[in-house]
Amino acid sequence: AVHFLVSDGAGFVTGATLTVDGGESLPHARLEVVDKLRKNPS
Repeated sequence: AVHFLVSDGAGFVTGATLTVDGGESLPHARLEVVDKLRKNPS
């Protein structure tokens, strides 16, 4: 879900929240989003 939502600032927060709701820890979710942003800066 995260990679569909990293287009903007709100997506960053929402993506992390959705990942946490899915059962993953917040630090992991944040690292995953940051990694995707590094690969696909926009």
